[in-house]
Amino acid sequence: MDSTPLASPVIGWLRRFGFRFGALYLALHNFTALLGLLPWVDLLDSSPGDAHGWVNDQWVHLLPWVGHHVLAITREIPTDVTGSGDMTMDWIEAWCFLVLAFAGALGWARFDRDRRHDARVAATLRVMLRYVLGAAMLSYGVAKLAPFGQFSPPSFNRMLEPFGEFSPMGVLWSFMGASKAYTWFSGFAEIAGGVLLLCRRTTPLGALVSAGVMFNVVLLNFCYDVPVKLFSTHLLVMAVWLLAPDLRRLACVLVLNRPTAAKPPTLDWPQRWQRLAVSGAKVLILTSIFTSTVGSHWLRVIQFGLSDPPSELTGIWEVDTFAREGVELLPLLPEKVRWRHLVVYGLGGGVIARRMDGTRLNWRARPIISPGKLILRSWSKGNAVSLLTFTRSAPDQLRLEGKLDGASLVVTLHRVDEQKFLLNSRGFHWISEVPFNR
Repeated sequence: MDSTPLASPVIGWLRRFGFRFGALYLALHNFTALLGLLPWVDLLDSSPGDAHGWVNDQWVHLLPWVGHHVLAITREIPTDVTGSGDMTMDWIEAWCFLVLAFAGALGWARFDRDRRHDARVAATLRVMLRYVLGAAMLSYGVAKLAPFGQFSPPSFNRMLEPFGEFSPMGVLWSFMGASKAYTWFSGFAEIAGGVLLLCRRTTPLGALVSAGVMFNVVLLNFCYDVPVKLFSTHLLVMAVWLLAPDLRRLACVLVLNRPTAAKPPTLDWPQRWQRLAVSGAKVLILTSIFTSTVGSHWLRVIQFGLSDPPSELTGIWEVDTFAREGVELLPLLPEKVRWRHLVVYGLGGGVIARRMDGTRLNWRARPIISPGKLILRSWSKGNAVSLLTFTRSAPDQLRLEGKLDGASLVVTLHRVDEQKFLLNSRGFHWISEVPFNR
């Protein structure tokens, strides 16, 4: 019995259902992101763990309830902001959107069998994804170009840390930050994809660039255990979705060497007031995207003091002598009290002491609140404050005295030239007679 006549309606129904399911899922996932592009709608922004507002508060309460009562998760579900995009909350949210999209697609198939609204939904969703994906690409691109952005050069502390102590994510961050040129290249590639997506005529090229860039980002996130797997995968899916309608035309031009016709706009606005309203909305959204993208990084620089000049103590200091309660401790590897190095960051940074056994002490610091005094505020001990006085007999010599955790300390140190680390001193070479791989 020939099954071809029966297969075609089934395949057609599955294709329509797949489109409707995907459209609903992407609309649900990106709705709050689209609201976030508009000014004066902060109260409606509901991205879990990222924004504030009434809707977000309700959503944060709903997702743990779903996790406990529907998905049978017995452990506590964190709701605090941690910087991770792969929290349990994020996966529960994705599951909720999948269920809602599946149910919505079934209802859509039941009440819209003649596909009256499919074309309009596809065109509207395309505009939505263009702006959301374009804004995300611009944000990540600018973050790579901004001072102290996504990938900063390896810090003083990183220079002292054994490679085996790096996390996979730490390896990736150090690898990217070690080359400003490659970081900038990555940033410009993301900015190019974002800018092209914001113009209707260049959307296919922008989607193609964004898909290539995001495919590499997704692989890095999965292979180096970066907790942005879920979000970056969504961005890749959005780029592929935008590219899909033009794949045949691109194949004709790039692969088959065949002519292809121009594609007419999918959304037309016959009334003049409609065109003016759309243009005004576009200008408003683009202005919001560019100001928030650049402004957020500028505010971060100001907030964390990253624009402050380095203090006179900024750098890596190696401990020469270390006396606690009048007893000098020798530089033995099992020693758990004696320091080996002291790392001091800029005014907006902190202070890290690395002990002989490799463990660390971390403090916030404002080293020149008053001349000759190093004021340390503990990260972990209830913001306990310690005061050490310092003197310098030479630019590369330092002596610290005072009480730390109730014990008196006298420490002498000398500065380490961080430019002598091989990672900083090797540089670029056009000609290499032999490979230099250490």
